[in-house]
Amino acid sequence: MGDSYNRIAKAADHVEELLGGNARQGWMPQLDLVAQFDKGLRVVRRVTRSATVEDLRDALIEVRVGVCLFGMSFSVEAEPRGRTGPDYRAVRGELDFLIEVTRLRSVHEEPPVATTPEEIPEMLPPIGNVERDVRRMRQKIESKFGQLDYPVSSILIVWNDQDSTFEGEAKTAMWQIVEDVRRKLLAPPERLEFLLYSSPWTSCETRRQFHTYALTQAPAPQISSWRAEWEMATVGDLVDYALARGRGDVRGHRA
Repeated sequence: MGDSYNRIAKAADHVEELLGGNARQGWMPQLDLVAQFDKGLRVVRRVTRSATVEDLRDALIEVRVGVCLFGMSFSVEAEPRGRTGPDYRAVRGELDFLIEVTRLRSVHEEPPVATTPEEIPEMLPPIGNVERDVRRMRQKIESKFGQLDYPVSSILIVWNDQDSTFEGEAKTAMWQIVEDVRRKLLAPPERLEFLLYSSPWTSCETRRQFHTYALTQAPAPQISSWRAEWEMATVGDLVDYALARGRGDVRGHRA
């Protein structure tokens, strides 16, 4: 118990060191929860070993997804197929899924930073190239297919927490993948049921924070039900429920 707590505290200290603010306070309960998963300390260790802020954010998104799965009343196992396989296995009743998580890093070339008033241009230069940036996102997403090449139902979770990675470009990349699969121009893993996209922003039109993209023509009813469950949820609600569940404050499945 003491060794586990020390590892969690060390990871939380590292989060504070790289992100500052009150990051330690916000992430400590989630790290503690993930550490309780089967092999969950491996996820905590990745947080501690993150050498850069970008690496740390990658690891923290993996933590956040594990917490969200627990908030959906799943039992969660980290690295179910070893270090080179998917990030999680999530089981709840008839649902038994392998989960791979990827975070979209910025694909844009940032403008130079002005250090004096004279260096500030009258008009900011355009940032990015839509066709190129969508292509880069697709490459990042499709590079994760190999992690899910197993005869078991799976989903790929794509997380975007970059201000400079536009929502429209990310969603375009997802739709292009779905369309190419439908037209048989792209072969995903045989049991990859759907892609899940999320970001810190909530859609003004649909009020959704999670967006699912089906890759199978006739998914089983329980899979369609889980897609709907994701699309009705928010990150905040899932994290709150997960932490309460971890404390034993709730029972049964999340509605």
